[in-house]
Amino acid sequence: MATKRAREDDDNGADGDNSDAEDVMIEMPPPPKKKKRLEFEKLYLDALPSSEYYERSFMHRATISHVVVSQGQDFIITGSIDGHVKFWKKKPQGIEFAKHFRAHMGSITSMTLSHDGLYLATASVDQSIKIFDIANFDMINMIQVSFIPTCCEFIYQKGSASLNLAVGDATTPSIFVYEAKGDGSVVHEMKIHHNPVLLMKYNHVHNIVLTVDSKGFFEYWNPQTFKFPSNLLFKFKMETDLFEFTKAKELPRSLTLSPDGEYFACSGSDNQIRIFRFLRGKIHRQYSETVQTYQTVMRNPSSVFHLDDIDFGKRMAIENEILRFHQAVDEKFQSSYQKFQEFRKKLADALLAKNTQEDDPQALNPFRHDQSSSSSSSSSSNDDQAGQLSAEDAKELNLLHTEMGEVLTQRNSVAPVTPIFDETSNFVIYSTPIGIKIMNMVTNKISRVLGFHESAERFLSVALFQGRTRGVAGTVDFKADAEIDPTLFCTAFKKVRVFLFSNRLPDEGGEDKSTRDVLNERPSEEERSAVVKPAKVRLGSFATIHTTKGDMSFELFPDLCPKTVENFVVHSRNKYYNSLTFHRVVK
Repeated sequence: MATKRAREDDDNGADGDNSDAEDVMIEMPPPPKKKKRLEFEKLYLDALPSSEYYERSFMHRATISHVVVSQGQDFIITGSIDGHVKFWKKKPQGIEFAKHFRAHMGSITSMTLSHDGLYLATASVDQSIKIFDIANFDMINMIQVSFIPTCCEFIYQKGSASLNLAVGDATTPSIFVYEAKGDGSVVHEMKIHHNPVLLMKYNHVHNIVLTVDSKGFFEYWNPQTFKFPSNLLFKFKMETDLFEFTKAKELPRSLTLSPDGEYFACSGSDNQIRIFRFLRGKIHRQYSETVQTYQTVMRNPSSVFHLDDIDFGKRMAIENEILRFHQAVDEKFQSSYQKFQEFRKKLADALLAKNTQEDDPQALNPFRHDQSSSSSSSSSSNDDQAGQLSAEDAKELNLLHTEMGEVLTQRNSVAPVTPIFDETSNFVIYSTPIGIKIMNMVTNKISRVLGFHESAERFLSVALFQGRTRGVAGTVDFKADAEIDPTLFCTAFKKVRVFLFSNRLPDEGGEDKSTRDVLNERPSEEERSAVVKPAKVRLGSFATIHTTKGDMSFELFPDLCPKTVENFVVHSRNKYYNSLTFHRVVK
């Protein structure tokens, strides 16, 4: 009754005057967040490779450390740790060999393309820089320097009269600018870092150079004024996330820019992929590819990336080996650089004792380079330095250069993980322990994984070709033969091969999958010993069949039909025909 009376009172109150009643505020649930969606995502993915297996692989004589793609010229260039450079021409399907250069006498430390894809520069521990014309696949200039270059980058604008090339020094924090087609004289020297510069990229969209030193510090500078750019969206680096690596006590391994110039990507020594906004210096995306992350994934048997214990154990062993390798090389580099610092300090103290700084203040630095545009060549600079040093100091300096060269050679023997962007700058592509991931940066989801089942390879650096090739020469209409053939080129851990991922499986076209590894070079002793040779079966020329009606003798022809004879001989030796009944006798 009480419940019924209360309901009646409520009804009467609803019909009456509610002016004195208190307003009841009902909290509505927040609207669900709208999921981000990339428009035309399927169209963009169709322009990217999709095969689960690599289609082809081609050889170098030594481990491949660099691979770049000249999109406008349809050329792929690969470099190995022995200083060899190969040019490959992109065909409507696959690639073909174009030219082979014995470019350097030592390991290649850097290989870079100009932003227009017309020129290539390679730097090496042999203290030389080679300039190539991509369209004619020919070497057009050689620059000899008096230091060991760590990185190089073209920093000229489109339509510029001078092709400026910036080069980092492994022994000092200096950055030297050369004319790529010049006589090798130093155009400008700048010191904005406190440690050697290891990574460098030029953003031609915003006309800004981004450099990273061996301690993980980032610097922006203008390639014309060599000062801090005025078109950035921050004034102080404390407003950015550029100290992310130094805070985490990690080092960036690679540096790449998006085609639209709005992002740059770095892979760190902590196996983290960080995507930054270029003008703001803020982190846009961050992906963890650590061993602990994959151990967590493998605990879920229903995961699409789940692997069996043996396969997963092998992959993690390689990851740990790569991690230990990079840590050891980083320590060796810092130790070698510290020896240069100590040698420089010892020499400066000796010069101070002789009071030579009053006559020539520049004599305090035996590593100096002429900064004027009319300076002499680097060879004369070497002569000047040799004249300033005693025989004992010159010998010690040569030993330090040799040690640093060996460290950089070892460092480049294992290529870093190099994240790259597609032509729309919506997807980032990088290698992982389980294959090559294609990440959608808009939806922040994995769109595709290439090479998931390629358990024998640990892919490292990647380069992407998109768009149409120029067709086959000699045809009437080039456009009729040109095809869209997106291809991803990859290097792998301790491999002398460059691997190609496309939209085709390796066995398409009627070819056996085992032929996808092309033997375009003589295989090494290790590769020959790794090949499992099938055991040869000794095939006779005569056979005798013992039956209940008597013996029958046959003549065999192993030279004419080896497979048939081999099948018969193997079955006979395995006693397959014993106690069998003849089902038909032809008279």
